Amino acid sequence: MADLDITVDGNLTNNTAPATTDRLLLVDDGTTSLQDITLANLLKVVNSLTADGTPDTSADYLLAYDADAGAAKKVLMSLVGGGTATSLTNKSSNSVALGDVVIFETGYDEAFNTTVYAKDLRVCGVATETIAIDATGNVATGAGSVTTVNCDTAAVARGQFLITSTTAGKATGGSYYREPGVFAVAVTSKAAGATGTVKAMLVDNYRQAIIGTSGWNMGGWSGSAAVVTSQKFTIATETWATVAGAALPAARYDSSGMGNGTTCAYTTHGASAVATASNSRYKITYSTELSSTLTAGAVSRHTYRSGVNFATKGWMTGGNNAGTFSSTYKTTYATDAEAAGNNLSSSRESQGGISDGTYCYVGGDTSVNTDRLDNATEVYVLTASAALGNALSRYNFLSFPASAGYRVYNNGSGTSYSRKLTYSTATDANNGSSASGNIVGGAQVTDGVALAYASGTAAANKLASSTGVYSSITNYPAVIYGAAASYAAL
Repeated sequence: MADLDITVDGNLTNNTAPATTDRLLLVDDGTTSLQDITLANLLKVVNSLTADGTPDTSADYLLAYDADAGAAKKVLMSLVGGGTATSLTNKSSNSVALGDVVIFETGYDEAFNTTVYAKDLRVCGVATETIAIDATGNVATGAGSVTTVNCDTAAVARGQFLITSTTAGKATGGSYYREPGVFAVAVTSKAAGATGTVKAMLVDNYRQAIIGTSGWNMGGWSGSAAVVTSQKFTIATETWATVAGAALPAARYDSSGMGNGTTCAYTTHGASAVATASNSRYKITYSTELSSTLTAGAVSRHTYRSGVNFATKGWMTGGNNAGTFSSTYKTTYATDAEAAGNNLSSSRESQGGISDGTYCYVGGDTSVNTDRLDNATEVYVLTASAALGNALSRYNFLSFPASAGYRVYNNGSGTSYSRKLTYSTATDANNGSSASGNIVGGAQVTDGVALAYASGTAAANKLASSTGVYSSITNYPAVIYGAAASYAAL
């Protein structure tokens, strides 16, 4: 008999019989078929079988009674080291099969869903049995579990990391190094041309998306002057509130905002008065909600919301100081230090940025061109497929790292554009839904997974990642042209 991968629901100890409701899930390596054995009687757990089938003391085996077959079965086991199975409820719109990849479903307790987004960061595991809609079943969730994974038609090689594909429940081959979205590494292979399965070891995804709880707007413009005001947007209640301790040390507007996960927010450079560029850099620590001053930047820039984030660093791009610039500057979160980086393909002032954690995209202002920055190389490359349809300054930029970024503009006077950039293909296209009211220059925050918000002087809009549809809400900050950041982890 081939070795079997095993997940046990119930506590089995040597020479101890479990309850009759304990279940043993066995996947035969040779056939990948699933046997679900209800243990009417566990005779004993002893050490291994010899060649003639009698007990020995060199390894482990399990002698169990299969109530359906009416006979005892001796099963040689290969236990999955470090593996964990979790019982979760299927809240997707279809039954999932053994080997389907599933993601966290936050609308229900202890539940999962499926995804059609490539490189989805919300993966919680792989189903180890067929689970009907609204039924509860076992999902392999722990790093170290070796399990069957259903894959799309692309080839998968041994040693290749797996990510979610655009086919619900299916994985596809990614890179040969850990990147955002990887959840397993293949230990067997499959050919291209048809869907199929591989055996894969689940790994910790150190970039797992966590739904954030708040967003921030730091500084801004009151209509007549720059302000020090910092406001916090609580996503659960969809309300803004001024946080006195987080007020900036000096008034700034049009500065770059960057968020370091659940740790802190940065507002860099900006203007103290009309056309007066600054090299100031400030930080708000989320745990204390207090602001502090960082070492000033090497140059002064009057920029507009051009901060874009990776897990360990953020970027300020372009800007204006008696002329527009293509230069970029990197803030390393661990040290708070700023350093010059690779230039944009052209000078920009009022552009914006979105990021999926692997790449960031900078666009808007005087050109439809969009530059893409690779996290690994830190080089910006002009990317034609990501170009905007319209050249406008002060787009609102909203990002869901698992799937797509949205760029939306509405000046409240009849000019309105809505775009969606799909990260898996780096392709920008018109989005069917657009924001309402004047949101130019407003705050933009996201929970990282499901919801994003864009607000301005006379309107506030909510965007759902599942639909790409904007809807109006009643709350918005009192100032505009502030630096925005979100409290969320990737």
